[in-house]
Amino acid sequence: MTMLQAVGKCLRKYAKFEGRASRSEFWWFTLLAFLCEWPLLLTYGGDRTTRFLGFIYFTLTLLVLIPHAAVWTRRMHDVDKRGWSWLWIFIPLVGWFIIFRRLVRSGNPDANRFGDPDNGPKTPKSIRTKIDPEELKSEPEESKTLEDMTSGEEEVEIRELSNQSTMQRDGA
Repeated sequence: MTMLQAVGKCLRKYAKFEGRASRSEFWWFTLLAFLCEWPLLLTYGGDRTTRFLGFIYFTLTLLVLIPHAAVWTRRMHDVDKRGWSWLWIFIPLVGWFIIFRRLVRSGNPDANRFGDPDNGPKTPKSIRTKIDPEELKSEPEESKTLEDMTSGEEEVEIRELSNQSTMQRDGA
């Protein structure tokens, strides 16, 4: 997944905290947010221009706060952990190590308790919904009517034959 695909996916799922997010989706979004915010933070100072840049930094931080929290939660779901595990961040060093380890770990390629992996930039619903091929084979076919199985010309012939047989039965 490219950076633009990952950022687009995160912004489309702006406040979606359920589901899963791949490593690339999380890290590309985090990198872009960092690259956009860090230079603005460095320019923060006392004069009017830098105060304006500080305001832009603050606004940008607020704008990416919700999608970043959502992709963080979905990333934790990808490694089969609850979204609340971000609270480890309040335990210095040990908590940071635990969180970092979970963020860099690859997710389960199969479904877990939080759903199927959603690793493509746009995952179609048909891929996300698992369908058992055996289940499709075992379903009974719907019975077709005579009209469904015939074309217009065949239908006229069948009706004529049906009328003839009815007349023969009635006449005999």
